[in-house]
Amino acid sequence: MSHTDFIRQQYAPNISPKRRADLRARFVQCDVDNSGYISAFELQSLLSTEANQFPTSAARMLVRIYSRQGQISFEEYVQIESFVELCRTAFHGPNGENRRQLKRAEVSEALLSLGLNFTPETISLLFKHFDSTHTGILTLPQWHCFTSLCLLGRRLFNEWDVQSKGELIIGLEQTLLIGIWFLE
Repeated sequence: MSHTDFIRQQYAPNISPKRRADLRARFVQCDVDNSGYISAFELQSLLSTEANQFPTSAARMLVRIYSRQGQISFEEYVQIESFVELCRTAFHGPNGENRRQLKRAEVSEALLSLGLNFTPETISLLFKHFDSTHTGILTLPQWHCFTSLCLLGRRLFNEWDVQSKGELIIGLEQTLLIGIWFLE
């Protein structure tokens, strides 16, 4: 099992043929060199909407989840796009209220809708980091950075939880690898 299979299983299990064809057309249009792969900047372009530009840092993080070469395939794009769409849905609200910001009190429920469960302390720490304006709210781009980091953490956890016990013993080498991930 790949370290990223959980993304496909949890966030992109059943893509309709029509949706898949639409995503393929967008991917091919963005893949200007016809290599079958796109860069983080091309991914950012694909995930941006008229209302919000997808954050560069979040696009880079999502690419890093899949590839150390800095490019992703169409199948990987499908999984990422599905995750991002679910993040948008969680941000806008469970009843389609189309909220424009996410308050601190709403974050836990939004994360749970994505299958991400953290302690209140962890959520507070992450919220404080991504609430760069210190207003007590997250915008959609800030939310994308927040959830991309959560997905990266989950991917690393899955990779290092080799006994599937839900716990890690991290040594110096893993600590250095984590540091490298965030330096690049």
